Amino acid sequence: MSTSFVGTRALSALLVFTLVCSPASAAFAQEGDVLAPEVQEEVSLTTSSAEEPIENPALPRSCGIDAVLVLDTSESIDREHELPLMRDAFKTFVAELLPATPIRFAVISFAHEADLEQGFTADVDEVTSAIDTAESATGSTDWSDGLTLALAQFEGGERPGLVVFASDGNPNYDGDNEQEALQDAVGDANALKREGIRIITLAIGDELDAENLEAISSADAVYTTSNFDELPQELHEIATDLCGSTINVTKVIDADGNLETTDDRAGTPSGFAFTIAGESHTTNTEGKAAVEVEGEGPWSVVELAREGYEFVSASCKNQENESVGTAATSSVADITVNNDDIISCIFYNKPVSQSGGGTTIDNGSSGSSGGSSSGGGGRSGGGGSRRTSSPGEILGTTTALTCGPYINQYMRMGWNNDSVEVMKLQTFLNVHMAANLPVSGLFGPMTFEAVESFQLKYSDEVLKPWVPYGLLNDKTPTGFVYKTTSRWINLLMCPTLNIPMPQLP
Repeated sequence: MSTSFVGTRALSALLVFTLVCSPASAAFAQEGDVLAPEVQEEVSLTTSSAEEPIENPALPRSCGIDAVLVLDTSESIDREHELPLMRDAFKTFVAELLPATPIRFAVISFAHEADLEQGFTADVDEVTSAIDTAESATGSTDWSDGLTLALAQFEGGERPGLVVFASDGNPNYDGDNEQEALQDAVGDANALKREGIRIITLAIGDELDAENLEAISSADAVYTTSNFDELPQELHEIATDLCGSTINVTKVIDADGNLETTDDRAGTPSGFAFTIAGESHTTNTEGKAAVEVEGEGPWSVVELAREGYEFVSASCKNQENESVGTAATSSVADITVNNDDIISCIFYNKPVSQSGGGTTIDNGSSGSSGGSSSGGGGRSGGGGSRRTSSPGEILGTTTALTCGPYINQYMRMGWNNDSVEVMKLQTFLNVHMAANLPVSGLFGPMTFEAVESFQLKYSDEVLKPWVPYGLLNDKTPTGFVYKTTSRWINLLMCPTLNIPMPQLP
């Protein structure tokens, strides 16, 4: 249900009369007329100047904003054709940004007064429902009320703010007083701008004076349409301006790991670490993170495993809902981003159950080059590893599940390493060793030295087992992410893994 709100109108454009009550007129006032006898002032007649529009603040190019959609639902909007078209256009706009990006929306409708249809939310269903709730109303087109209620939504907020204001008619009070209504709206728009909130306006139809919309926003923030059919494209341009050339990550915790069911997704997926296009980020309270990229890439998104959770799957799509990139364990690589692309990636995890049987690690032998890290195998041969299940089980459906290996290949400087695996390694070293490495996917001297430091820190687990096989001593690091090094990284990332010491050498 919407809530009504009527703002206090600015009176700067009105004539202000201040009357005096002299002793001679005291009796007149005591008869119950306008002024009390104690009011002693000199009669004056003043006209205050109209408030001038102030600068419209620039909005940081970021998807992590709060946006208020302010919809004109006055009687000039045709409810049979225009209102449904406006609703559909705004819902398409929202769908471009939710749930893919960290943006939050609120929805306000206005006619002779403003109604709050929905407070800030990142739930796409709630926003679209609020847009559908906005009903056509009779009376004036009171821009001031819509802007005043929009300002109230940002109280106490810390995220960048945006108001998207759409109207098909000039402001008025009861079909008249356009200049007064405009001046009130300018005052309320200025109040938003003083808070650093940018206003974008949509002129719908050809009966509205675009200069009025410019007065509450700015010349570079007025979008005009000759008819409602063009509104979706106008909103698409705004979405591109906000989030074009970005990669947006959403973290989802699914209790059973079955992505076909959605009623078991709960918890607060905040604080999960990712490397997005080489930058370290953590998810916010809505489970989202975003980064703007320059150039097509290819780019990668790598998730840093978190104790108590197991990776289920990951995928990325562009704004056309087309799949992009190549998914692997805890990552999506080879993401191409064009200028206007809004890339949305979803990473699913499930909580780890600590009891009962379940998934194990089979440390069978393998001679493949660059094999799995859990038990050996590599360019110099040795044991490989693969995930297995007990008889009759189907992987991914057991009741007691453990997280999987984080590092899946052996790596060293000078090898043709998998760049995504190197990025995962670099992210791990930054978190666990404060290595401050660029997450580049290139195994260079800095990464080599960070691996050596890790090996020395955990020399008993990583270096000492090699002493009987020719290593000088347990204080001689190699910088080689091989059997014992990769095993210990995976155990630190997922202590519930059952990874025995691999066969050496």
